[in-house]
Amino acid sequence: MTAHRRSLTWSAWLRQLSNQQTPALIWYSAPGERVELSGRVLENWVAKTSAFLEDELLLEEGSSLALTGRLHWRSLILALAALRLGVELLPEEEASQADALATFDANLAASLPASEVLLLEAQPLAMRYMGQLPAGVLDYLAEVRSYPDVYLGLAPDFPAGQAWPGMAQSQLLAQLEAESARLANVRNPEQAAYLLEAQALTPASLTGALAALLAGYSLLLLDPLAPWPADRLEQVKAQERA
Repeated sequence: MTAHRRSLTWSAWLRQLSNQQTPALIWYSAPGERVELSGRVLENWVAKTSAFLEDELLLEEGSSLALTGRLHWRSLILALAALRLGVELLPEEEASQADALATFDANLAASLPASEVLLLEAQPLAMRYMGQLPAGVLDYLAEVRSYPDVYLGLAPDFPAGQAWPGMAQSQLLAQLEAESARLANVRNPEQAAYLLEAQALTPASLTGALAALLAGYSLLLLDPLAPWPADRLEQVKAQERA
């Protein structure tokens, strides 16, 4: 029997993403706040973050990262960088069982071993954490910017471990291929963006986000902590052709 040929790799997809002509990710939060990342900029952020996780936190294939469940464009980048390295994603509540934690919660960050904790900033254009950084905790934004835009590490093309509990990396890559092909086949020519209708970053919403990106959509993320009355939501969807 011929073995199934695995065609999708994280590195190949990210190279493809960097060539995407349309915006890859669009983030809306408070009224008037809109952030747009091109495919190249998104790939640069993932490259920087991959190197940072590898060099600073010593995360590698088989390590684990407890990741905030807060839906934000920065948490999505951290998730993709971790998956690219073969790092297993755990929910924030399991931080004590993980090799490292990435969180927006300064109180949680201060309560855990400092060498394992990244503190994230929610303000969309901030260059560093804007509050009081707990002693010894790493400021993700301030630290990651010093890393190169191109990832030069040795992350495996086909990580052998878990993407998250109950989902192997191989299963996730196969699922992303299948779902992205389905999305591409049903795509309306008038649609440019894919609205991720999610309140939190979960395995299901992360899978949906990555599949939409792989299918060539602009991924539209709406901050669930911002107000979204029906008229504003429809205005954003019309503007972004979502």
